[in-house]
Amino acid sequence: MMIAALWVLSVATSLAYGLRLTHLPASGVRSAAKTLAILTLAAIAVLTGGPVLLGLALLASALGDFFLSRPSDRAFLVGMAAFFLGHLGYIALMSGSFSLIALQDQMIWAGLLLVLSVGVYCLLWPGLKAFRWPVLAYVIAILLMGLVALGQTGVLAPLFLVAALTFMASDSILALEKFRPDLIGAAQKAAGLAVWALYYAAQVLFTLTALS
Repeated sequence: MMIAALWVLSVATSLAYGLRLTHLPASGVRSAAKTLAILTLAAIAVLTGGPVLLGLALLASALGDFFLSRPSDRAFLVGMAAFFLGHLGYIALMSGSFSLIALQDQMIWAGLLLVLSVGVYCLLWPGLKAFRWPVLAYVIAILLMGLVALGQTGVLAPLFLVAALTFMASDSILALEKFRPDLIGAAQKAAGLAVWALYYAAQVLFTLTALS
């Protein structure tokens, strides 16, 4: 019963944030909804006896969500650091079913991920300024997560890959929204909704896959 209630709370706060609060000014309600949507997933992971690394990755993500919902650049930087740790958590989580041979079989897709990551960073470069090195470290971390997902083996491999790619897509749009709003233009509202929808879907997919 408690697990079902937590799922309902997670989905409800996610919908509230995505449909009502995404583009509103920073506030306690906005931060609470964004953070709670993922914090409840972390609670589900812990209460169901899921992998410790899953719980830690979700907890780091929830912390990152809180700081990203605050208005200052310093808070954004702390949020990035939290998500960096979250990605390291997912990398470690998937490392047990990672195979270098499996990754070698996906070298074309691995190369495409590398090209896309470099391309996004180049697009961001003019607007990064003081964030150039932190964003570079973040891009490397999320690229590694994608590559580890590409090298997964077993029946859950496609689900981990979809979760990682969805996360990468969300982060790419968020980075463009933050550092190159000139490229987003009139699609700002749609971009914000896409960022959250992709991000939440990735976190749910990671949770369900790891708990399986």
